[in-house]
Amino acid sequence: HVDSAAPPQPGDELFAPTDADQSAGKVVEAQASPDGGYELLAVIQIASAEAGDIRLGRADGPRLDLETLPYALDSGLAGGGATKIQ
Repeated sequence: HVDSAAPPQPGDELFAPTDADQSAGKVVEAQASPDGGYELLAVIQIASAEAGDIRLGRADGPRLDLETLPYALDSGLAGGGATKIQ
């Protein structure tokens, strides 16, 4: 969730203030929330998401409130390792 004056758009970059020069993820989809602000589906680097301070558009942009996923992540992928498909 993010409270933002402008609606987030697919492809908008997300940033972690600890590395303001490199994107930490991207918005995939955004919809207005009935409670105000916007609900987002985004891809975010795991380490950045675990740090918990993700910003929309720039390192000092609106802060995202991260929600718990409604499913578990495969622990084999959570460490950022590659999966070989045969």
